[in-house]
Amino acid sequence: AEDALRRLGELYSFAGTGGDGGRANCEEAFRYYRLCIACGATFVLADALAFLKSNGRMKYVRPLYRALYARDDTRDAALQTFQSWRTNYHPIAQHMLAQDLKLR
Repeated sequence: AEDALRRLGELYSFAGTGGDGGRANCEEAFRYYRLCIACGATFVLADALAFLKSNGRMKYVRPLYRALYARDDTRDAALQTFQSWRTNYHPIAQHMLAQDLKLR
């Protein structure tokens, strides 16, 4: 499954794009990163974290942070990214994400 996800990322230019999804829109990139995280394909971790930093919409960041937090192998990265990037999010998003990440 990981090979198929890598190929999909290459096909749609998701991989190695710094989280902006390459030529894809936010919705496509969000779904791809979420699928990869759910499958344990951590090769997208850097791009997914960059996506979280480049997009502040709760529609995208809450589910991605929850997915990252739910996995033992990505939890620390989610917490570190949120704590370092927290002030860049809207105050309501900060509050909701802190709850999602068990920081409140």
